[in-house]
Amino acid sequence: MASTKSTCQEACETGFVSEPRPVRDLKAQPSAPTVMSTQAQAGQPNSTTQAKLICREKFVCTECKAPLYSFYPNATTCSACPARADCHGHYVLPRNGSFQSHPRSPLVHKCLVAEACVRHADAIENMTRWADDYKNYSTRQIPADQAARYNAWMCQTGYTSPLCGACIEGYGRVSGGKCRACRSRVDHAVFYVLVCLLMLVWVGIQGIMHMKQVRKNHNIMLQQGIRHFGRQAATAQQQAAAAAAQAASNASPGQATITAMQPVATTPFKGVGTAYPAAAAAADVILDVQDTAHDDQQPL
Repeated sequence: MASTKSTCQEACETGFVSEPRPVRDLKAQPSAPTVMSTQAQAGQPNSTTQAKLICREKFVCTECKAPLYSFYPNATTCSACPARADCHGHYVLPRNGSFQSHPRSPLVHKCLVAEACVRHADAIENMTRWADDYKNYSTRQIPADQAARYNAWMCQTGYTSPLCGACIEGYGRVSGGKCRACRSRVDHAVFYVLVCLLMLVWVGIQGIMHMKQVRKNHNIMLQQGIRHFGRQAATAQQQAAAAAAQAASNASPGQATITAMQPVATTPFKGVGTAYPAAAAAADVILDVQDTAHDDQQPL
């Protein structure tokens, strides 16, 4: 912190400090009575003016060079530049990733999100020009809207508020606390329509694949059923033929002749005689299954 001036010190502009004038310069200046007499002859015998003239004889304003600065008109020494900032005599510029509390404040803080305080060349140029335009303004004299402009330049597009920790209107927070531009309503509508169409296409493809699989499984089961009942019919036919032969051997010669003349079912057709009930039943089942398979194979 710079020291305050004594009663007789010259108030300097921002970026300058008041230092005692060297002795050799004092010898070259006219004495105080001479200066005051000159001012009195000019019609300005005011005591305040005379005191200022005496101070100007004894003190001189010295500019602070980078990396030093001075915000205090009454300071006698330049201040060291704070961390996270670059100083150029009459202004302090925060570096990328940092935020300055006020254009006339040496307090520089780390931003909540590093990218929120990354400044491009145009923003830095605007901040530097602003500092040049308002270098002779005190903190209270700087208009609030001008200080707000300076704060806006410190934040990246989409960020605002102290430490650039909030998103401006039209931007939303994403992961990591970053601000990103919100999509328009039209973009949202197009996105939802595309998603719905993709879902419908996916459901349709799944439905078609399911129907194909169902038909395939149905045909496999039908073929297995036909083979199963065919084997049962053949077994029943063999049993019926064996029973008929046994009956013929046990019958009288006349009955054997009659029995031998009766047809023996060799194929499973409907209408097989009652002499072979098992074969007839098996034949009926096979024909029913074949009719069902034929109906199933008809196009839907």
